[in-house]
Amino acid sequence: MQSNDERIYISLDLQSPILNAKMPNNVSWYTLTKRTEDYLHRCLPLWNLLTVYNQQVPWNEYLDQSDIFKFINDGNDINILTENHDFIGWAWQNKKTAEALKLKKHQIYQSKWLVDKKYLFKKLNKGLSLAWIQELKKYYRSQGFTQGLAYIDDWNKGVLKSVLRAGYEIKNWNKQ
Repeated sequence: MQSNDERIYISLDLQSPILNAKMPNNVSWYTLTKRTEDYLHRCLPLWNLLTVYNQQVPWNEYLDQSDIFKFINDGNDINILTENHDFIGWAWQNKKTAEALKLKKHQIYQSKWLVDKKYLFKKLNKGLSLAWIQELKKYYRSQGFTQGLAYIDDWNKGVLKSVLRAGYEIKNWNKQ
């Protein structure tokens, strides 16, 4: 699946203006970090989201609990999207290194984006992806980051369209 696909590298200037996007009602998010003591108390919903991820990603990437703990304990963040206290999505933010990419001081690498399909396509959640990207942009900008890096597989046209609308630009940063 993924092995024959090309990657489209994208970049988000976290200093650019925040677009006017409102989170749908009953949707919020928070960040799991190494310093987040209560993430252990939220394990069952997190493990349910892990199952959703492993079922819905269309490539051969399987994650387990140890991947989550290692990622957080390495000083990275996992942003958890919730609706009425249900875990409905996540975005992983690498703060130091990612896939043999050494990040510069003010860069983050964004990966493993997921919004559970049963929530993403609800009419009430129109604009959810755009609003969440803008919320994350504000959050990481307030932490001193200036650039978000990611890639989209070229077959994933819907996600590419969403992130470009949210302010990402196609930029081949992996060749810099």
